[in-house]
Amino acid sequence: MLQEYDYRPAPFWFLNHKLEKEELKRQVKLMHEQGIHAFFMHPRAGLKTPYGSNEWFEMIGCIIEEAERLGMQAWLYDEDPFPSGPAGGRVFLDHPEFIARGLVFHEAEPDRNGHVSADLGEGRLLEALAVRTDDNGNVLESRDVFDDVGMIRSDFFQTLWQSPYYVHLFGKTTYPHYRAETFYPHLQIELDLSEGWKIYAVTAQVHEGSKYRYIPDNLNPECVRYFIELTHEKYKRHFGGKFGSVIPGIFTDETATGAWFAWTERFSGEFKKRRQHAIDNSYHCIFKGNSAYARKIREAYWRTVQELFIESFFQPVNDWCKANGLKLCGHGIGEEDPLAATNGMNIFALQKYVGIPGFDHITPNIPDGRAFKSLNLGGKLVSSAAEQNGEHRVQSECFGCNPYNFGFDGMKKNMHWLYALGVNWLVPHGFHYSYDGFRKDDAGKSFFFQSPNYTHFHEFAAYAARLGFKLGESRSLTSLCVLFPESVFRSLFQAEYDLAVELREKLYECTQFLIDHHIQFEFTDEATLAKAEVQDGKFTCGKRTYGTLLLPFEFDSDTVRSLQSRHIPVLHFPQDMESLKERDGYSLKSIDGKADAARLMAQYRRNENGRLLYIFNNQDQHGTFRLNLETPPQGGIYLYDAETDSYSRCGDGIFALAPFDAVILELRDKPLECPEYLLPQTRKQQDFDYMKHPQWDYIPDLPGIVAALRDWEIKFNEKGLGKHRYTLLRELTGTDLHNPKMMHPRPIFDRAPETPSIYPAKTSFTARFELEKTDCILVAESETFTGNARMELNGREIPPFRRRRIYDPWNIVSDVSGLCRKGANELKITWEEAGEFDGLTSMVYLMDASRKLEK
Repeated sequence: MLQEYDYRPAPFWFLNHKLEKEELKRQVKLMHEQGIHAFFMHPRAGLKTPYGSNEWFEMIGCIIEEAERLGMQAWLYDEDPFPSGPAGGRVFLDHPEFIARGLVFHEAEPDRNGHVSADLGEGRLLEALAVRTDDNGNVLESRDVFDDVGMIRSDFFQTLWQSPYYVHLFGKTTYPHYRAETFYPHLQIELDLSEGWKIYAVTAQVHEGSKYRYIPDNLNPECVRYFIELTHEKYKRHFGGKFGSVIPGIFTDETATGAWFAWTERFSGEFKKRRQHAIDNSYHCIFKGNSAYARKIREAYWRTVQELFIESFFQPVNDWCKANGLKLCGHGIGEEDPLAATNGMNIFALQKYVGIPGFDHITPNIPDGRAFKSLNLGGKLVSSAAEQNGEHRVQSECFGCNPYNFGFDGMKKNMHWLYALGVNWLVPHGFHYSYDGFRKDDAGKSFFFQSPNYTHFHEFAAYAARLGFKLGESRSLTSLCVLFPESVFRSLFQAEYDLAVELREKLYECTQFLIDHHIQFEFTDEATLAKAEVQDGKFTCGKRTYGTLLLPFEFDSDTVRSLQSRHIPVLHFPQDMESLKERDGYSLKSIDGKADAARLMAQYRRNENGRLLYIFNNQDQHGTFRLNLETPPQGGIYLYDAETDSYSRCGDGIFALAPFDAVILELRDKPLECPEYLLPQTRKQQDFDYMKHPQWDYIPDLPGIVAALRDWEIKFNEKGLGKHRYTLLRELTGTDLHNPKMMHPRPIFDRAPETPSIYPAKTSFTARFELEKTDCILVAESETFTGNARMELNGREIPPFRRRRIYDPWNIVSDVSGLCRKGANELKITWEEAGEFDGLTSMVYLMDASRKLEK
């Protein structure tokens, strides 16, 4: 059985700078002091210790050793930084054949003379058809025109050439002449068609655009094997003896199939083997048509993608972890979107290969019953899969992309909502090793030592663990199962996108209705339902047994018909919803008329002491509520206060909740000795200022700051650009960079004059500020100033910076006491030859040198 400490938040520790042993050990101790039992070692943007090198493993070894000494757990993370699969990009450098390709659809109409001239891009041609279609794009008649596609280089470049072909002619200009050549081959079709005909073609094209430039082909088992070799096997070589103890497992993050509309070399063969029919010359059905045949192809295509993804990635990675004593945890991407789930992201299929089910919620927003309804779905799907798999902990990566004033009030609000969905273990995103430069803007604030209230994190950790433990070590009481109709979305996406979106909204509405009416439910998918055991009017999915199946909208299903024939009740949203209200033997009513009971979210569960209700007040109103029970517990109703870890008897079932607060009511089989619950006489204040006035500028919580320089007057080649927040030049004056996804290397034949660059340019940033005292130091970060700049305070060059911890391990400090003036001061930074990446990446601070400054 898991212990309460196993439910303490386990943060992503962002290893995002040059790693140093003493600093690593210091930060591990800081986590331990705040009640953190476990953390994930997460390589992140800004990492300067080469990932996967001997030095990297030496630093990881230092962390593991310190964690072991303190009785903590150090979880591995399988990528730098995410999504999982490229091994930091090494997979592509060593094996370019593992770069993912995705399907691209081309449709070409003939001109008025019946001629088609179409560029089909630079991918591999899979099919080319001349087609006659109906108004919905369904093919009525077709013929293969694959062999009518050829190669064209259509971009001409001309230059004056010096004939440097032969020895002794190098560098001579005895015979200058013009040369012209074409570059950049692509697929081209030139064809005459009869009236009413057009071209459908599909290619498989390399997918670019990620931080690694490419995406791995995770439908290719060889690609994944190499990822495991570079990642998991290396960790085993260095730390295998610690697996299953101080290293309990490894996190995989947002792993994807590859490109959207994924394709791999063996796809057509695997499709035919699995589906018993070919997809050749039918790839276009993914993008066009609403016929039964087109829908059949789409459903079969996406099902094949799902199977190949599991067999190539999740199953072998999970098998490796099990064989080596590690738990695999983590998540895919787009859990809350049924359309995104078509691309290999069926939660029920994936979570069978994950030891600790999970998803992510990286936003301050939560659904309120009207807006953001989609956000409820991901957590509910994951917790349902966990119940059916018999897992206790349900993980959520959370709190990311939040402003600097997002504190414990926001953390509790989001946590209470997540727990109402069935989550019980938090992975805060994140704890930053360093805030140097742009690192502080990596997906929201740090909840680590950079945060002003970090010294109280242990209180939040204990609170989260107490609630999580109560929920995780209890089991669901619902008998209602909602079918997640993935085959419907697979059969519609992409060609019938609008209809797919309409049905997606019905699924969201169904989910919201059940939540609003406190109807307990779980989801299952069609594959799990097809394997359900039916007995005595009930059906069992994995380790959960249900009495009723609910369909979120009408659709045809052999599995559903089979269950109905075996006397399983099947209900439909919305027409059968009245019969579900108060079916669970309890109801929640508002008794003060101020808060809406429909805005409560509830989980009804059982444990060794009886039953429990977790109730979250998802509204900005205080409320007093009554719990009505069809069958009162023999031992009574008790309110559990996770803040104080104490009970009070709530005999009449009346309780109060502050806005976005939560409570557990235990319905015990036996009496418990404790004081009577008293309604609070004062209202708990909650302002959630981060939602009204989000702070996106970091100012350290230190008493010695006398000036924080945020805004600068900027000159570029003597031209004033006005006053701006600290920035790089490129954000104001533009870029010389070409998008590598759109541009080819410039050919040798191209001698056209280049557009002159505006860089380098003489540039200055000037800040003016007032001081009351002159005994000051100038504090920045090692990457605050980019490029080669000169800094002057009141016209005099400042002394050299030296490294010194103030609020970050990579602070730099200059003693400017001799340059400061009482009253008006001016700090000027000048670049004689500034490039577009020169400028400032963070604020600069003047601090009182006489104060104790270190944080």
